[in-house]
Amino acid sequence: MKKKFKPRSGRGHTVQFPEKMYTMLEQAAQLGMEDIVSWNASGCAFGIHNLERFVEIIMPKHFKQSKWTSFQRQLNLYDFKRYKCGPESGSYYHEFFLRYKPELCQKIKRIEIKGVKKIIPGK
Repeated sequence: MKKKFKPRSGRGHTVQFPEKMYTMLEQAAQLGMEDIVSWNASGCAFGIHNLERFVEIIMPKHFKQSKWTSFQRQLNLYDFKRYKCGPESGSYYHEFFLRYKPELCQKIKRIEIKGVKKIIPGK
């Protein structure tokens, strides 16, 4: 069953990065691309298994950025963490990014960057 996200505005985009991530992971599973990127067995994290193919095939279909470092920056700005040891080592997780619970993506907020001015329309 395809779940749709409620549109939320921000930074000029109707679909935010976490929602794009969720859709990307679901589509990768449907298209048999879990050898490139997939949810972990528990659905509480995801792993990128073939970085070269992820950048070449997956990223252009789902994200504006085309560089791995830009993608990593987005993960960091949305406060995704990376498992550094154990069986999930290298996987990314966020407390509100869970398989079968796309509505939780709404709770993931972008971290404001210190020193960057907000542009207020009309001023």
